[in-house]
Amino acid sequence: FFDQKHTGAASLTKTYSQDEKTIAEFKDYKFFETLNLNKGINIICKIDVEGHELEVITQLIRSCLISDLKTIFFECDECWVDKSKIQDKLKSIGFTSFKKIGKGKNHYDIISTK
Repeated sequence: FFDQKHTGAASLTKTYSQDEKTIAEFKDYKFFETLNLNKGINIICKIDVEGHELEVITQLIRSCLISDLKTIFFECDECWVDKSKIQDKLKSIGFTSFKKIGKGKNHYDIISTK
């Protein structure tokens, strides 16, 4: 769902607008291989998907980018997500540091690093 006048209002849930567009799931991970990424580069990923952070991280783990991904910066709204599930998933692939950014009680960002 999206608002043609405000790109930041796009969402996978019907919250902001009646405008709707169906998208296909991207499954061709070989696409990333064509980018010719330099091995050893430290990729930083910012995730802000209104409660779907765990799904995005799960898909990143399936991609060829995960070995070069050293930092993930994600939004955490405790009304939408279980922070411990996200952190457990990241710990399972080698992330060890989780730092809260922001002063919100239930809504803030977390920067996680390997």
